[in-house]
Amino acid sequence: MTIAELRAQLGNPTYTVRTDDEIKAQAEQQYAAELAAKKLAAQQSYDATDTALKNQYATLDQSYAKQASTVATNTRQSYSAADRQALSRGMQRSSYNNATLSNVNLAGDKAQSELQQSRTNDVNNLESQRSTLARQLAESLQGYDTQNQSNVLAYVNTLKDQDYQRKTAAEQNAANLALQLYQLQLSQQEYDALYGSKTRSSSSGNKPKAKATTGGSIFDNVDNSAKAAQAAPAQLQSIYTGGYIPAKTLFAATVARTNASQKKKK
Repeated sequence: MTIAELRAQLGNPTYTVRTDDEIKAQAEQQYAAELAAKKLAAQQSYDATDTALKNQYATLDQSYAKQASTVATNTRQSYSAADRQALSRGMQRSSYNNATLSNVNLAGDKAQSELQQSRTNDVNNLESQRSTLARQLAESLQGYDTQNQSNVLAYVNTLKDQDYQRKTAAEQNAANLALQLYQLQLSQQEYDALYGSKTRSSSSGNKPKAKATTGGSIFDNVDNSAKAAQAAPAQLQSIYTGGYIPAKTLFAATVARTNASQKKKK
């Protein structure tokens, strides 16, 4: 890889860590469909069961209305039978007959009251079942939300760790590239020291000497020496790609080495 190529890669932006809001939004999106599906299933199950319970109200009304009508009919028939019997005996206006007819009416009223109480109990039972069903739905939805929050938090931590690993890898890669650039620059200087003077002396003739380049950044002349570095002996083109060294340290060391070399040439 040439110096120019190394410089180009070092100029590329490193990995950009996502913001907390971006990570949270991604984590919530990860589980949004699952949460919605669970809530929808729970709501549909509740609606189906609750509808079935509500339909039982109409069934109860019909059943008890029919029973109440039967009790009323039986009461009237019993009253008429008792009254006819008293009439046949000539006791229609007697206190005994009045008591008998009163007892018939009381029995009918008691039967109606018992029916009404039974209906009330059944209605209360339905209301209790519906209340329990609604409470279970609320608990299920809350449980889904709690589990979703736990899942989102865990995924947020995963994404943050992922960003950290990627950023660290990008920084490591940038440091290795800087180290390669540093080593390649040293190789170029060694090549110039070994072969540059011979080349200049053999080709100078009567031509005026080239003006030495001094000062400036380490990168001012590296592109011009890329081809020469590639033509250097293989042992001078070797690139070290070892452990992590901060890029700033490498650049500072290279600048210092280059400036010192330039001062010697003066």
